[in-house]
Amino acid sequence: MDPGVNWAVGALDCLDSDIALEPAHRLQLAFRYKIQQWILPGVSSLIDRQISRKRLRLITNDDIDRMGFRTYVIISKGIEAVHAAQTSVAITLQSLSTFLEQKYIDNVHVACKILTIFHFKSTEVLKVETMVKEQVASKVWELYEAGLM
Repeated sequence: MDPGVNWAVGALDCLDSDIALEPAHRLQLAFRYKIQQWILPGVSSLIDRQISRKRLRLITNDDIDRMGFRTYVIISKGIEAVHAAQTSVAITLQSLSTFLEQKYIDNVHVACKILTIFHFKSTEVLKVETMVKEQVASKVWELYEAGLM
């Protein structure tokens, strides 16, 4: 890697990744300068933004132009997989009926959030999310190396 690129990568890696570069821009630069270690953080940020209610930010046309349409499609498939895993846990009837049997719930929102996090951990949804992100990043890099990006 060129010494200037190497210096820039080191400097940008020291900063908060979402503040330093938007995820799609990070992917664009990763492709341009062959920075494989930026693929997983870029992919993870894009997936997290779509599955998190706190930081929902839709992938824009500019983002798609930066990362490429094939990358966008692969990331979208990853988002679908994570949503499916989360939904399968969220609609578990046993947990819902147990939750509804409680008579004294001070804060329904907090109780529901705790219940959901417990189910995510007990059903390994968080591991599924990590695995999906890693597989998406691997596929994106594989296609890049094959010259298809």
